[in-house]
Amino acid sequence: MAITKTTRTPRKTTTARKSTSRKTTTSTAATQTLATKATKAVKARPKTTAAVATGALAAVAAAGAAYFFTKTETGKKAGKDIKAKASRIKTRAKEGASDLREKAGDVSDKVKDGLSETGQRIKDAATRVRTRDGVAEKSMTEIAEEALTLKETGRKSRKPVDPLIEDQVKAGAIAY
Repeated sequence: MAITKTTRTPRKTTTARKSTSRKTTTSTAATQTLATKATKAVKARPKTTAAVATGALAAVAAAGAAYFFTKTETGKKAGKDIKAKASRIKTRAKEGASDLREKAGDVSDKVKDGLSETGQRIKDAATRVRTRDGVAEKSMTEIAEEALTLKETGRKSRKPVDPLIEDQVKAGAIAY
């Protein structure tokens, strides 16, 4: 076996070069300004940011209204006027509600009377129909006596029968 000697070639030394494809940022959380943080928050969560801004605007408006109504003479007068108008509206609403209750009671009474009267009319009409058709109100004993009498005499009771069915019974087409 022969031994061969390998020689190494020296490497070329290169100077470090900067990458142009990536930007390096040197700012950290400590060095970011409030505007930068706010911009990032708006981009990350636009709906949440809008809700927060709306709430802040409402709070500022409420504070301004409170100052106007408590500190300025015009505001104090306006506050008193608003309170008086609210009191008048409340009184009118109470009066309207009591009037409405009275009217509702009157209508309710009329409806109850009408329903009871209609019920009585229906009962009277049903009684007239029963007596007209010969089905007057009979007691159970009267019905039983009539049935026994009809059975003994062999007569059939008078029932309205359809002529077609009567013909079929006579011909024997319908068996009972």
